[in-house]
Amino acid sequence: MTRSRRFVEWALRHGVALWAVALILGVPAFARTAWLYAHLRSELEELLPTESPSVVALASLKRRLGLHKYLGVVVDAGSREALPVAESFLDALADRARAYPSGLVRTVRTGNEAEVEFLKTHGALYLDVSDLETLRRRVEAKRDYEVARATGTLLDDTQPPPTIDARDIRERYEKRLGRSSSGATARYTSPDEPWSVLLLELDDGGASAAGARDVVNRVKADVEALRTALPRMRGMRIGYAGDAAIATEELSALVADLSWSSVIVIVAVVLVIVLYYRWWRSVLVLLPPLLLATFYSFGLASLPPFNVSAVNSNTAFLASIIVGNGINFGLILLGRYVEERRAGTGVHESIARAVEGGGAGARAPAS
Repeated sequence: MTRSRRFVEWALRHGVALWAVALILGVPAFARTAWLYAHLRSELEELLPTESPSVVALASLKRRLGLHKYLGVVVDAGSREALPVAESFLDALADRARAYPSGLVRTVRTGNEAEVEFLKTHGALYLDVSDLETLRRRVEAKRDYEVARATGTLLDDTQPPPTIDARDIRERYEKRLGRSSSGATARYTSPDEPWSVLLLELDDGGASAAGARDVVNRVKADVEALRTALPRMRGMRIGYAGDAAIATEELSALVADLSWSSVIVIVAVVLVIVLYYRWWRSVLVLLPPLLLATFYSFGLASLPPFNVSAVNSNTAFLASIIVGNGINFGLILLGRYVEERRAGTGVHESIARAVEGGGAGARAPAS
């Protein structure tokens, strides 16, 4: 008796036990596979090896500057008369965002208060050197005049006091910038369109793709709740901008692509098998071992020494590739089995001949 026949007899004799062990091992393998796909990453650096120069440089830059991602909530009020309603809505949304769990959102802003405060303190840093020198001469002249008048050493009492008025300098900068530089605090509201914006700066916990998705989902839930509570918001359009929204859309698109590709692969494989063999039970023969083997592959990859902890936009499609290539072995064996059965051979003998005669063909794709 050949080795193949002895193996077939042993497998048939212990078939129940073998399937029981396979299914028991399949539970943790499925869990690890689901865990890997739950940690799906769509960041650009995930597409390159961790030791590549660009990834190393990007990691160094992030350590030095920190992760800064933003989410903008944009409200199109429809008309400038409706802008106060949109701004009140964003104020209420800002209050909710400030109550998010620690580590998700660093700052919540509806206007340029921080910039105005910075310019009040450090605005002189942005003046031309010649304008600073002009201001200094005016201040010194005013100082000398007041000292001379206070000490009685002013030579000409009719001399008008020097001025330190800087309106000429301000007007020159306003003309250069094309807008008022009065420094007044303003909301993030467009002067030309009926749009207003709420800006959220994400903290370290919200900077990753998964964290950004969490923040975006929270914001969207609060937007829907506030829209329901504020009837005047009906009819206004609300959109999302910023790298946090982009990262979330990319991740959602990747998940959708994975879902569709998996469904298409499985349906196409099942359809081809049924149409070719004209035997619907062939699906039950092929798919369970194939799916278990796929789960085993990802489960083993997550264990030492491989320690794969996540999948990216490239490796996430390996499931479809494993299914598409891994089914070749089963198809060859099934083809030999169906051929023997249609020739009138018994079930056990057909299995033995399929394993014995199809082994070379099953090994060929791997060689």
